Amino acid sequence: MIVTGENFEDMALCVNEIRRLHGGIVVAYDGEIVGSLPLPFAGLLSVGSIESVDAKLRFLHAMMDEMGCVLPSPFMTQSFLALPVIPRLKITDLGLVDVEKHEIIDVVRE
Repeated sequence: MIVTGENFEDMALCVNEIRRLHGGIVVAYDGEIVGSLPLPFAGLLSVGSIESVDAKLRFLHAMMDEMGCVLPSPFMTQSFLALPVIPRLKITDLGLVDVEKHEIIDVVRE
């Protein structure tokens, strides 16, 4: 699960909603869930029609734009953070991985 945000409260809301949905994309703002796209199959696939998924995704993108996000495709950008086959640093269930060196990076320095 990749979670990004401006405050821990909204991020926690998103995490709890994603767990409730058994996967998906969730946007929260100012203490409220403003939209979601359930993706219950492996957190990647929807049971909804393509029209329904498209409408929800467009709405979520509009919400992100309205909140000031400047990324053209924020959810795709987030997805690539966890894709460990593309070079550079990636976030995995094992931690931060240097894909080119095939090494787990220690994120705590003493």
